[in-house]
Amino acid sequence: MKFLNFVFIFFNYFCVGSKIELTPHTSINDSLIWSEEFNYDGLPNTKIWNYELGLVRKGEKQYYTKDISNAFVKNGCLYIKAIKRNIRRRIGNKIDTIAFFTSASLITKGKASWKYGKFIIRAKLPKGLGAWPAIWFMGINHDLIDWPKCGEIDMMEFVGKDPDSLHSNLHYPFYDVTNYTYRISNNNGSFYYPNLLDEFHIYEMDWYDGYIEFFIDGICYHKILTGEIDVDGKNPFQMPFYMIINLALGGKWGGAVDVNSLPMSFVIDYIRVYK
Repeated sequence: MKFLNFVFIFFNYFCVGSKIELTPHTSINDSLIWSEEFNYDGLPNTKIWNYELGLVRKGEKQYYTKDISNAFVKNGCLYIKAIKRNIRRRIGNKIDTIAFFTSASLITKGKASWKYGKFIIRAKLPKGLGAWPAIWFMGINHDLIDWPKCGEIDMMEFVGKDPDSLHSNLHYPFYDVTNYTYRISNNNGSFYYPNLLDEFHIYEMDWYDGYIEFFIDGICYHKILTGEIDVDGKNPFQMPFYMIINLALGGKWGGAVDVNSLPMSFVIDYIRVYK
């Protein structure tokens, strides 16, 4: 197994210098159905991207904006940048600081969604305590039935306090017959991969009708069976999802933020979706 991993990694590093090369796990028979190559400069393409705005998730420290200081395209890459910036808001007769950091969360909601497929993203992770970049997906019916019933697919998550590991996961509600209560699933796949922060890597998710596989640099490190999942008589992972790419700070998992690590950037070279 160690020898095979070496072959995968060597092949990947040899071929990814050019954007036209395929990753080790991509077949020439795969049909490209959507892509974002970031071959322009300025704000992210509004025909492709929407934004999450504000203090979106409880406990996280960043305020999401659509400002060019937090999300911009340059030299063929998307930069999602977390910076120190006070966000103030009038609350009653007082003006209070509600956030000390800003960042960005780009979403394809309302622009593009997918049911099954091969998703390949070449990216470089940020360095610093409190960093919590992610590539993930949410069911398009989120606004109707809310989370976690809509389902969540975490293609890649990383936290700065654990710099040699990446994670993938699914979230959905299920009934725990032992405790007679509803719980949220945790199918976490954590993978030790040293030198994650030193260079670009290729993150991949292969989503089929009955299972999802997760890869880094052509190495499959996690597989989750999804065929028998039932949420109120429906399987959320047999429905379309939209993509989210964000750089969060802090939160329950991200932990304390090292302000000396800011600014930090989550850099995405390209995104490709195959049928």
